[in-house]
Amino acid sequence: MPFFAPARAAYVENPYPSLHRLRREAPVWRSPDLGAWIVTAHAACAEVLRDHTRFSSDPAVARGVDPALVGRRRESIPFGEVPSLSSIDPPAHARLRRVLVEPFSPAAAERVRGVVREVVADVLGTLPADGPFDAMASVADVVPERVMLALAGIPPERREEVGRWLRAIARVREQVSFDPLELADARRAAPLLAGFVEEVRSARDEHSPNVLRELLEAEGDGVITPAELMALLVHVAVVGTGPLAGLIGNALLALARFPEEHRRLLGGEVSWENAVHEFLRYDGPTHAVPRVVRCDTELRGARLRAGDVVYAMVGAANRDPAVFPEPDRLDLSRDARAHLSFGAGPHFCLGAPLARIVAEETLAPLLQRLGRYRVVRVRWMHPFELRAPKELVLERGAY
Repeated sequence: MPFFAPARAAYVENPYPSLHRLRREAPVWRSPDLGAWIVTAHAACAEVLRDHTRFSSDPAVARGVDPALVGRRRESIPFGEVPSLSSIDPPAHARLRRVLVEPFSPAAAERVRGVVREVVADVLGTLPADGPFDAMASVADVVPERVMLALAGIPPERREEVGRWLRAIARVREQVSFDPLELADARRAAPLLAGFVEEVRSARDEHSPNVLRELLEAEGDGVITPAELMALLVHVAVVGTGPLAGLIGNALLALARFPEEHRRLLGGEVSWENAVHEFLRYDGPTHAVPRVVRCDTELRGARLRAGDVVYAMVGAANRDPAVFPEPDRLDLSRDARAHLSFGAGPHFCLGAPLARIVAEETLAPLLQRLGRYRVVRVRWMHPFELRAPKELVLERGAY
């Protein structure tokens, strides 16, 4: 009988045996505990992610959700009239996404590689000379945030305070429920962030890279509203940092488990482009992506009703043996580009080119600095949609 219990400690530590069983027994299965469909086969997950005509990104259309309640909730949070970019369907999604296409294009990502290197060098310079250290708190959680604030156009002397405002607002925008104290923090932060944006608007500073300047130009041209500008700024500067931190942390764990692949990577026997794709496939941070069924439909023989919640289990899809032979083995020379860690279809991750560069520019010097290392302790985050260590203590020495 199919079984899925993502809150169990064994699943949190290693979800893949459970996902393999579920894929074999019922690749499209309705979980009575979650009240949602769990999709584990690669082809079915790709279909769910690509087909926005049958599967919506907006949680407000799920069965049992009161639209009036959703409306009141959105009214209560800063810039709530603009839902998160990840929960908007086409065509509204396409209009907002177009504003960010150029700043996050592969060419633009390459142009800011130097900025990423500067951030990484500064962060790695603070690591202890010897002894164990938490790679998440010291590196993986720090680098993405600093990089995104730099690219967003926040001056170095303002990044600490502006970053604090952005995080406060993002916390309530990205959660289904939130603490009243978090809401109060977000409401205090909103006018302060708006004031900063007005400072930038008045300064007419043309420094690059500067996503905020791009957003201001789009607003000036009437492409986006002031509220959409603020919502996109929060999304760009904060929302992707958690998965990017997870990519770095999960890669460090994978290399500790497969020392021969670590040796091959440091020896230049495999390309970094290949390696990052394989890290994303083997144990990517995007573990499950929710969608809502728009109309009664069929998926791989299962009959889904309008309003049903569906989880495309990206972590399971990326280890589907029908697509990736020997899926539980890290192979940095594998062509893993068919992985779904960046999504698929209209919501394919805009920041994918930048994410690959940040991962490479962080891991390459860190691994050179570490040499051989061992994992002293790892504690995982619990939300099953994001797979990333909360704590990852490493120590130089034997594997």
